[in-house]
Amino acid sequence: MKKCFLSMLTIALCAAMLACPAALAEGVTAETGQVKAAIVTEAQSGQRIFEKNAEERLNLGGLVRLPALLYALECMDSGKLAADENIVVSPEAASVGGATAFLKAGETIKAGTAMKAAVMITAGDATFALAEVCAGGQDAAVKAINELMQDAGVYAEVSSIDGKGLMLSAEELAKLGARLAKSGTYKQYSALYLDEIQHENGTRTELVNQNKLIKSLDGCFAGSTGSSSEAQYCGVFMVKRKGAVFIAAVIGAADSKTRFSCASKTIEASAAAVSIKTPVKKGDKVVENVSVSGGITKNVNLVAAEDVTLIVWNGDEPRSVINAEEAYTAPIKAGDKAGTLEYIFEISGESVSIDLAFDGDVDTAGLADYVVLCFTKWVHV
Repeated sequence: MKKCFLSMLTIALCAAMLACPAALAEGVTAETGQVKAAIVTEAQSGQRIFEKNAEERLNLGGLVRLPALLYALECMDSGKLAADENIVVSPEAASVGGATAFLKAGETIKAGTAMKAAVMITAGDATFALAEVCAGGQDAAVKAINELMQDAGVYAEVSSIDGKGLMLSAEELAKLGARLAKSGTYKQYSALYLDEIQHENGTRTELVNQNKLIKSLDGCFAGSTGSSSEAQYCGVFMVKRKGAVFIAAVIGAADSKTRFSCASKTIEASAAAVSIKTPVKKGDKVVENVSVSGGITKNVNLVAAEDVTLIVWNGDEPRSVINAEEAYTAPIKAGDKAGTLEYIFEISGESVSIDLAFDGDVDTAGLADYVVLCFTKWVHV
């Protein structure tokens, strides 16, 4: 059938550009000049606001543990693993190097206590123990972690729970950060700044949150850090601004101070350069009373199939276009794709589209339906 393109009112929206505006880049040159890669994205849409070398895969230091941590967090969020459940630390978990909670092989510890260490200091032993218990074994955990990364849009694989050898880009790190930002358990423990864990032998390990932005950056509610001699200083941070969540990922900073400064400055500059708009939400009517032939009813509405969150660069005013049929033929099922709503952006030349769906079922009309229709029309003559 012939397609029609129905222009809507111009909406001041803009997709994230593949390169940030010059003014934004100039404002953070000092900070980004001392890092290998950096990016700022909006968590829900994944749209990029700022980036430097965001697609090159690099060493991450202790952040190679994030996929395993995310897996364990989602298990706890879903109730598969209870915070008050006792877990036993395996020899393999206890042997993980780097930042640790000093767990011993055979030690019994509450899952929530181990999770606190895993989140606050990116403790490798605690993260390994949690993921291993959640999956029921190391091989099963590796499989589950790789499936989770695929689901998060990160197309890389780990060969062990501790993520040894994993390399990711700043963009991929930001995707993991966006997923972490959805975890209630992650946010709970990320909010702690100073705490401790008590081991079953009576000793204590002090935990100091390695994310210094929790105290120094307005709106920062979570984050993880990692470092090594090769990777240098890395981090991923979550900040609430303007009703949205911004994700900043930094890889290869020259020192710890630069890591935090880069994340802080790029988020501040990004938030100042854009606003966040939600032009339509899931279920909103976009086109009303579209004709349906051969059905019990003669019209159907087209609604947004999902929420839309878009980045608006200051001064941009692109247009939106609906790509839909002039008429549809029954039968129609509610929720099926009916077309698309596309936003075309003047400054970047990019576009963003979402699916439109039918808001109700329309069954095919039978002979009896046509008889009733004819009788109804005759009565009203």
